[in-house]
Amino acid sequence: VLDEVASGFRAAAHDRGIALVLGLFAAHGVARGAVGVLLVVVPLELLHTGESGVAFMSAAIGFGGLLGAVATAALVGKRTLAGPMAAGLAGTGGALLVAGAVPAAALVVVCMTAVGVGFVLVSVVGSTILVRSTRDDVLARVFGVLGSARAGAMALGAVVAPALVAVGGPRLALAATGAVLVAVALTARGGVLALDARSQVPEPELRLLRAAPVFAPILPVALERLAAKLEPIAVSSGREIVHQGDTGDCIYLVAEGWLVVETDGRVLEEIGASELFGEMALLRDAPRNATVRAIEDSRVLRLERSEFLAAVTGHPVSSQQASDLVSTRLQLRRRILGDG
Repeated sequence: VLDEVASGFRAAAHDRGIALVLGLFAAHGVARGAVGVLLVVVPLELLHTGESGVAFMSAAIGFGGLLGAVATAALVGKRTLAGPMAAGLAGTGGALLVAGAVPAAALVVVCMTAVGVGFVLVSVVGSTILVRSTRDDVLARVFGVLGSARAGAMALGAVVAPALVAVGGPRLALAATGAVLVAVALTARGGVLALDARSQVPEPELRLLRAAPVFAPILPVALERLAAKLEPIAVSSGREIVHQGDTGDCIYLVAEGWLVVETDGRVLEEIGASELFGEMALLRDAPRNATVRAIEDSRVLRLERSEFLAAVTGHPVSSQQASDLVSTRLQLRRRILGDG
């Protein structure tokens, strides 16, 4: 067990890119811990707005988090994430600097909204960069290191913030926290750009997965990893891809062309781009119940059984979509074959 835990730290120590992202998360965690303290101190000691000010600042950060979640949705599948990562850190730091320089209640609330956006942006984008740049066999352990580092950093920030307030007041605490984040963002941007350069995001495959109802609900980071697992296969017209009665060891996603689905020699349906087939044998642990062949030159994407089941059954909405697809196809089969 200790060796498995240590492997996460070894992966971080031996890969400068992973170490960099963990370091950025640590700086981000210090800021979050400090802000957690300043949310109370600033309204009471600097703005003199009382407990209502604490509520407004907390609500502003929460609202900023919602805006940040919307912003990150637009980044799914984007290869270059260094800019958003740096923007999240620098934006958070800049907002804290402004709040310390101009301590007006309305402006501070706006700044806290920006802080909330930055917090979510850094968390989501940083996690995505880490997932893209870490090997599968150590990914979970690296995220364990991340959790430990982030928790320790937040605790440090919660200790440092009161010390800064005691030395120079809330304005110094806000400004110092903000200045550190801005400096970190500017210093680390080049290293994050290098990580972007080695990231491989299969954008066409990702678009196909997002267009398929079964995969659409899966989290963006997980969807990117799934897209990287797809194996493209060119299929000539007339060629069988799966045969009725065979053992199912994978599913297929149609990328281009048209295929026909047949059972006992009778046509059930034709399927095209973004449609899935082969899932029934995997979900029901049964032999293939249909033959699928190309009716024109086509291209399909193959996904191994273990990858498909882990992705779909691990997400309740995706699992329901898969069950609905199986039910629909079974009803179609019974109606056409006349056995139901």
